[in-house]
Amino acid sequence: FDNLKDRDEIAWNVLIANYAEHEHAEEALKWFKSMSCEGLSPDAATFVSVLKACGSINIGKEVHAKILSQPLVRNNIMVGNALVDMYAKCGSLKKAHEVFNELHVRDVISWNAIITGFTRLGHWEEVMNYFEQMQHEGLHPDHCTFFAILRVCGSIGAIERGTEAHNMIVHEGLLEKDISIGNALVDMYAKCGALTKAQEVFNKLPVPNVVSWTGLISGYAQLGKDVTVVKLFNKMIQEGIRPNVVTFTVMLNACRHSGLLHKGDMYFDAMYTQYGVIPTMEHNTCMVDLFGRAGQFDKAVSLIKRIPNSDCLPIWTTLLGACQTWRNLTLGRQAFEHAVRLNEMDDAMYICMSN
Repeated sequence: FDNLKDRDEIAWNVLIANYAEHEHAEEALKWFKSMSCEGLSPDAATFVSVLKACGSINIGKEVHAKILSQPLVRNNIMVGNALVDMYAKCGSLKKAHEVFNELHVRDVISWNAIITGFTRLGHWEEVMNYFEQMQHEGLHPDHCTFFAILRVCGSIGAIERGTEAHNMIVHEGLLEKDISIGNALVDMYAKCGALTKAQEVFNKLPVPNVVSWTGLISGYAQLGKDVTVVKLFNKMIQEGIRPNVVTFTVMLNACRHSGLLHKGDMYFDAMYTQYGVIPTMEHNTCMVDLFGRAGQFDKAVSLIKRIPNSDCLPIWTTLLGACQTWRNLTLGRQAFEHAVRLNEMDDAMYICMSN
């Protein structure tokens, strides 16, 4: 780019788009400003890329203002969709809704942007309303729409609406085209406790992957079906599917809720030694809880000492709860002091961020 003698809008757009696509937001925005300094006017493609790079609502509003000043750009549907998506990703759902309502033409991408934005922030009722409005306007949902809707249905236990979406997905022939839709269906039915339906969908998947297996295992774990959970995990391994960080979260939580210390310890050890999965703080907390419930405080403390950053409030409150159950006053006092200190640090951090 630097060696080009004549740099036109296309050259600038390619450069900016690639920085934005690979999540180098600061560089994308820097080149956007440089483009204007060289006297070139951004076009629709430029603004779409720049809006993708906007991670701050203030910068997004500045770009929005520039868009409004250019009549040839401001009514472009791609730019409008990118604006909706930008505001939604920045958490400004009110602005996203305003821009969405002002769009002269709304396509499936417009609807997906607003639906995905509201889904991401847990506004379930609004998502379902948008989904109904979309269909009322005669637009067919695509895999992105269904993915969001199934997530909502699983979160609120709306199995009837989830089943309706399932029927539409089958009618559109999306199950054969996109494994992620099948996985979302398995997850939705599992979270709604409809394990028979989850199993039916799972059995029809052409090639179940680790997400498919984890979704099904999670459903059985949720209902305390420990024997089935272990059987499915073992079968997954036999099928040559490597468990991931989420799979082990499900397995360790299942062991914790059922008090299966031996199996939990075995899975925890296998995470890194067999599968190269580095334990997260949630995994470590599960194991501290398992050891604590069994009264094995030496192992719990030994694990905490091995954790790279043990200054984590859930770790110490978990240990404190176990100490209370077993009346371990000495260790309980230490856990309490750690928990109080970390809680004060969290409060101080919150105050600083608020100011």
